[in-house]
Amino acid sequence: MKKIVFVLLLLLTGCSLNHEMNLVINDNKQVNFSVLEVYDDELIDLAINDGEESSKEYTDEERWNFLEEKLNESKEQIEGFEISKYEDEKFMGYKYTISIDSIDSITSDDASYDIQMYNAISSSKLFKEENGVYTSKIYSSDVDQGEDLEYNLVFSVTLPQVPISHNANSVSEDGKTLTWNLKEAGNIEFQFRFDNEVNTNSNNNLIIGIVTVVLTGCIVFITILIIRKKQYE
Repeated sequence: MKKIVFVLLLLLTGCSLNHEMNLVINDNKQVNFSVLEVYDDELIDLAINDGEESSKEYTDEERWNFLEEKLNESKEQIEGFEISKYEDEKFMGYKYTISIDSIDSITSDDASYDIQMYNAISSSKLFKEENGVYTSKIYSSDVDQGEDLEYNLVFSVTLPQVPISHNANSVSEDGKTLTWNLKEAGNIEFQFRFDNEVNTNSNNNLIIGIVTVVLTGCIVFITILIIRKKQYE
């Protein structure tokens, strides 16, 4: 996805960019992915002026018009995403969301995915699956953040249950949401399985156990009958 703000390379001072990516994997294997990309007023104003300092005070309407113009230039690169405006006391920008029907459509033995190429997520392979265990094959390439730009870049994943393993920087209280700080390049590692697969394995083990007990009981019973029959012969 083409970033709307191109001034990362201008080494701006005192400006802020907040970039958050979130992957939610549901029990039914549906995957929801969202990207929040928002900027503070100073960064937008400098972008409007092509990186040049200006004493002009822009209105929010002028800032939104500029962002809309840049967004329209990127429409082809964000096809399939739903786009909504986001604004709070400090930032303004957009949230991009997309849903994938099944995690299996983004799973492959040769999976490899750069999270910085987030617009290509629906056509990429993020996971490898073996014996019901899904292993992430996601990494983050290096990002030129500039020297003085305050750049918050994070990725989080919410799993259907507590992961088997992970290398996240932080974990939620319930253990299901993992968060990585992506200011440095590196691998995003986690493994998990779905509850229904765990339950299936547990049920299979329970059935095997019951059958084993029943068969053992039958063998013991038949053995006793044979011994008693011989005693009375």
